[in-house]
Amino acid sequence: MSKEPEAVEDLPAPKTPPTGGGNRSALITAVVTVIAIPLVMGVVWELYMLPSLKKLALAQGAPETTEAVAAEAEPAAEDKAAADDENAASSVYEVKDVVANLSGAMRSRYIKVSFTLEGKAQDFPAMMKESEVKIRDATLAVLSDMTIQDMEEPGVKNIVRNRIINAIGQALRSNAVENLYFSEFVVQ
Repeated sequence: MSKEPEAVEDLPAPKTPPTGGGNRSALITAVVTVIAIPLVMGVVWELYMLPSLKKLALAQGAPETTEAVAAEAEPAAEDKAAADDENAASSVYEVKDVVANLSGAMRSRYIKVSFTLEGKAQDFPAMMKESEVKIRDATLAVLSDMTIQDMEEPGVKNIVRNRIINAIGQALRSNAVENLYFSEFVVQ
């Protein structure tokens, strides 16, 4: 007496995604996104942001037209002459080859800088020449306080520039130095 196998119920086959066009909806979404977002942003800018900015500018006393803005931006001839006189009064003094050991465990790293100082005092170059020893000493003090880790910081030249200007100002007891421009900045 053998048993007959029991009937197995047929299960539905798993659904498979359709082929050849399944990415069509993703493509449509991408195209709509690429076109719609900039369009919506442009409409929002034109209809909402720009009028709001114009109202704010007018409330603060800005001119209404671009011609008025251009006229205000163009300085008068007297203002141009005064600005030219100020620029002409600016003097420079060059400091070359200041070398210092960087602070650290072995002090085997060094920095070498050359720079130009700018000031508007009438006798600026003569004043800087008389004080060159003080300028070099102040610069050495700033540079030798720096570490190799400090040299890896972003914007280190601006940090060093500001520290040197402040140190020179303290050494000379004067704010004669208005700017400093590096012509050489080497860390070894």
